[in-house]
Amino acid sequence: MTPYVRNILFAAAFVAGWSASNWHSDSLELVAVKAAQASAHEVSGNNLKTAEKIQLELSRIKSNEKTIIRENVKLVDRPVYHNVCLDDDGVRNANAARTGFDPSP
Repeated sequence: MTPYVRNILFAAAFVAGWSASNWHSDSLELVAVKAAQASAHEVSGNNLKTAEKIQLELSRIKSNEKTIIRENVKLVDRPVYHNVCLDDDGVRNANAARTGFDPSP
């Protein structure tokens, strides 16, 4: 066998081994991807069932819910200032400001 033929056979064997190694690693990766997809599909199916149960429970709760809005308006109309802090003119001006009357003579 000549060295030229031996080198070609060696190169062909190397390429064949390299290709077989890639095929093997690709098949392992494919198995891992399929397992991950199956797991994700199973989890999404479980999540869907759980979401449906939660939605049913929420609709049941909302059907029993009543909204009541009440407003109580309480107006207190009394003088704020008394003759304690202000003199007579100050009390007169404050009460006039409260009622909107101009106390100027």
